[in-house]
Amino acid sequence: MTGVREYPLDELLGKHESGPFYSDDVDCLEVDVAGERVTVLIPTLYPEIKVRRTMRDGDLLLILGDMQARPEEPEDEADGLGAIILARRQPDGVYAAAIWHELWPWTVGQIVGEPKAEG
Repeated sequence: MTGVREYPLDELLGKHESGPFYSDDVDCLEVDVAGERVTVLIPTLYPEIKVRRTMRDGDLLLILGDMQARPEEPEDEADGLGAIILARRQPDGVYAAAIWHELWPWTVGQIVGEPKAEG
């Protein structure tokens, strides 16, 4: 092997939050997964998502995307960052977000094969 290869890594080792969100305070994110339109419930306080890739395995759905400020909060500091969302299918067939982590835009670009400038 010649030379040293670089492997992108977006680390989340610091502050970590956990807690529920409730059905009376959700937004519905509609995404296409292998030609099927599915609904993903996300908390209303989270930014909107421009979906770049989806992957499903059984009851789990993985979404990679770019966060976009909501019109009512144009100064949202998450605007332009990436996100990885893991959702689980619920008994009624909709998915509910279980993990949501911010990513650098550069990381999302590397994963989906469309590199962006380093963030």
